[in-house]
Amino acid sequence: MIAGSVETVPLMDAGKVRALAVTTSTRFPGFPDLPTMAEAGIPGYEISNWFGVFAPAGTPSDIVRVLAGKLQPMLSDASVKETFLKQGVQPFPMGPAEYKDFVRKEVEHWKREVQQMNIQIE
Repeated sequence: MIAGSVETVPLMDAGKVRALAVTTSTRFPGFPDLPTMAEAGIPGYEISNWFGVFAPAGTPSDIVRVLAGKLQPMLSDASVKETFLKQGVQPFPMGPAEYKDFVRKEVEHWKREVQQMNIQIE
């Protein structure tokens, strides 16, 4: 099965499941011995989940800057990074503009995927 790392790492640590590969295009620093799907024989397979912080639409830009200014240093802290890596999460701190662009690209990508697969919601 393919599952998120946050759910899977405790099972891996307990010896209940064995990871075969990561679904990202590059190896994960927290598990450097795990191959990518391409390295495991499935080229072109790439998918990753991500987490982020959103504010309500219309939040003043100065408030967004303050929040980002508090979050980015935390995500860049070595002990926080280490904790995340142990949980199977790799932080990628972004500023508000970069994050907005990232989310826009993700939405466009998955919209194309849904359209290409002709997935209908009823």
